[in-house]
Amino acid sequence: MLINLQLPVEDVNFILETLSEEPYRDVNDIIAKIQYQGRPQVEAAELAAAQEEPVEEVQTEE
Repeated sequence: MLINLQLPVEDVNFILETLSEEPYRDVNDIIAKIQYQGRPQVEAAELAAAQEEPVEEVQTEE
């Protein structure tokens, strides 16, 4: 069974930070799964935000 969660990036980062305080052998797999699933979502959101930034017009002197 899979559970889909929607959390703010800040919460996911907090979870990852908290997990990182545990022994590596106990948390490595779950940290890798979170990063594997989260990275493409963050990259897509960053790309979309970059495309929405206004483009400055260059004014030429006539």
